[in-house]
Amino acid sequence: MQMSRTSSAFLCCAGQEELTAMMSTLQQLKQVIVTQEILVATGAGKAVKGFSKAKSTKVAEAAKAVVKAWKQCILQT
Repeated sequence: MQMSRTSSAFLCCAGQEELTAMMSTLQQLKQVIVTQEILVATGAGKAVKGFSKAKSTKVAEAAKAVVKAWKQCILQT
């Protein structure tokens, strides 16, 4: 829950440079092959899901794409 608040606070105050960095990071995360164990241990899934509720439509859609890609990774293992 704390991760979601932090991500929302970040995006609320983020400028164009930060949003560009976030989009780049989300694109890179989408390419990462994960397991359920990794997501549970790191909390990365919760953090990314928090960004899927961002006010920025681009960031929210990119975060949703990461979650979808990670779900497919887990289903394939």
